[in-house]
Amino acid sequence: MTGALEASLAELWEKLEKVSDTDFLAQMQTLTEGLPPADRLFERGAAFDSTGHPQQAASLYREALAAGLVGERRRRAVIQLASSLRNLGQAEEALTLLTAEAGQPSDALDGAVALFTALTLADLGREREGLAVAQTALVQTLSPYNRYREALAAGLPHERRRRAVIQRASSLRQAGQTEEALVLLSTEAGQPSDALDGAVAIFLALTLADLGREREALAVALTALAQTLPRYNRSAARYAGALLETSD
Repeated sequence: MTGALEASLAELWEKLEKVSDTDFLAQMQTLTEGLPPADRLFERGAAFDSTGHPQQAASLYREALAAGLVGERRRRAVIQLASSLRNLGQAEEALTLLTAEAGQPSDALDGAVALFTALTLADLGREREGLAVAQTALVQTLSPYNRYREALAAGLPHERRRRAVIQRASSLRQAGQTEEALVLLSTEAGQPSDALDGAVAIFLALTLADLGREREALAVALTALAQTLPRYNRSAARYAGALLETSD
C-alpha cells in the first residue's frame, strides 16, 4: 500500500464522527477499491465495525484473514473480530481466537490482546481470571518505575510520598486490613497523574479483588491498561466503564 493511500485512509478515519455513517461507509468503499483484497476487506470490516454493524464486520474480518492478511493488520483483524464476536454474544469463540493470538510473537498490540481477553473472560463470568490477565499486562507497562527510583534517589518528595502510600496499602492488605487499604488507594487514585498511576491501579484492583469485588477490580485494571494502548484507547475505556455499570 502506498504512503499516499495510507494517508488518505487516515484522513477518512478522522472524519468518522463528522460525517454520517452512510457517507463514511460509501467513502471507504470507494477509497479501498485499489487496495490488495485482504487489506480492502479488513478496512471495510473496520468501517462496519466502527459504525455499529458487528455482523457485517465479523464476516469481512474472517474473509480478510482467509485472504492472507499479514502484519499489524492481521493482528488487528483478530482483535477486532473477537470484539465483534463479543458484541454478538459469541464470547467462547472470541476467547478461543484471543487465547491463540496471545501465543503469537510479541508486539505493540500485546496489551490490546490482553485487554480484550480479560473483557471476554468477564463476559463468561470468569472475572478473577480476567483480572489476572489484565494485571499481568499492566505490570508490563510499568517501565517508568525505574525512572521513579532515580527520582527517589534525588530526594523528590512527591514520588516518595506516593510510594509510601502504595507500600502502606500493600502492607495493610497483607495484614487483612483491606478496607483501610482501599480507602488509601481510592484517595490516591484521585491525585495528579504521574508514572505511578499504573502501580496505584494494580494495588487498587488487587484490594477490590480481596473484598470480592472482582468486576470493579477488573474495570480499574482495564481502565489503566487502556491508557497505555497504541490503539483502541477509547473503545477499551468504554468497555471498562461498562463493567462498572453492570456491577451496580
